[in-house]
Amino acid sequence: MILVIGATGTIGREVVKGLKAKGEQVRAMIHDPEKATAAREPGVEYVTGDLEKPESVTAALQDIEKAFLLSPENPQMPELHAKFAAAAKDAGLRHLVRLSILPANPDAPLPIAKWHGEADRSVMESGIPYTILRPAYFMQNILGGAATIASNGTIYSAMGDGKMGHIDTRDIADVAVAVLTSEGHEGQSYLLTGPEALSMAEVAARLSADLGTTIEYVNLPPDEVKARLIARGTLDWRADAWVKLAGMISMGMAAMVTPGVKDVLGREPRSIDQFASDFAAVLKGG
Repeated sequence: MILVIGATGTIGREVVKGLKAKGEQVRAMIHDPEKATAAREPGVEYVTGDLEKPESVTAALQDIEKAFLLSPENPQMPELHAKFAAAAKDAGLRHLVRLSILPANPDAPLPIAKWHGEADRSVMESGIPYTILRPAYFMQNILGGAATIASNGTIYSAMGDGKMGHIDTRDIADVAVAVLTSEGHEGQSYLLTGPEALSMAEVAARLSADLGTTIEYVNLPPDEVKARLIARGTLDWRADAWVKLAGMISMGMAAMVTPGVKDVLGREPRSIDQFASDFAAVLKGG
């Protein structure tokens, strides 16, 4: 049986569906069963758990052979993932797949990269066979601005002219499923990007062509982006972390393209044009 932590999010939900499609037995650990009702997949065992509650983790790990570990970024993530890895080792887990990020580094000045780097290191040093997935910036993050794209044809951020290898989260999930259901991935760290590095202005141009409309990218000062995030209910520390990530991207530190998706799946990753086609209704305000 395979345990999926973070089973109701954008990536976790697709991992659950992919594992079920392959005929795997899946246990999904969810934090809030009421909020997760719409995301439930038939034939999946759902259990309520919290990485901050060791007893729930121990219960979720019973009879589990492999696990996919994903949780929201926060300053406690390194400690929580280290404790999960320790509990998983005690439970006899045979393979732990952890979702990280491309710039993960325990010595990074960027908070999100540092947290993920420390969590990666704890998994690598746990003694459990592991695989680390390090994806680039998600294409699906664009959907967070769907309202302004639909209303006034504008994408706002603070990434300047920085390019990044935007990746479709469905490709990340497909890689996770492949790693969890095949051999030879233990001890590997896969850097995952889309097929090309694009700036947000280039993304806006491609979306314009794909959707038959005019979309413009407007670069905002970091302080204004942070204020907008907080106004939308984002916690101060999270808004600050994301603004710093945007700053890193603006300096050209994310402009890489890797063969990771093709190496694992044997096919090219989805393009921004495919993403635009698949999510056209949402991007047009549907």
